[in-house]
Amino acid sequence: MTLACQIMVDGHGVAWSWHQAVERMAGQLASLDNPLLATWASDLRDIGRRVLAQIDPPMAATMAAGMTPPLAAALATWLFRGRFSVEEREASGAAAVLGLAFVTEGAFRLRRGIPSG
Repeated sequence: MTLACQIMVDGHGVAWSWHQAVERMAGQLASLDNPLLATWASDLRDIGRRVLAQIDPPMAATMAAGMTPPLAAALATWLFRGRFSVEEREASGAAAVLGLAFVTEGAFRLRRGIPSG
């Protein structure tokens, strides 16, 4: 866990850092020329893959789900300016910033038919 955190501090993503940390530790165990430790290295890789399966896809889906509505709404106001009011166009900048921060609520003011404010 500490090694994965150190790799993340270097600027790498969670899933990649976890995979690298597990592979390094398993490689060290396997290189010790001990059959029992080689088995543990194999087990460590298996556990690492199982943890990785829980980290990567769900987190990516969560992030995409949070970002898509406000970013899509902001993009629509920029591409189709004539279809949006001045207030909606002004709110699109905040929606884009909130979308980049994974805050879905930025899209709420841009929904059609709902008065802003």
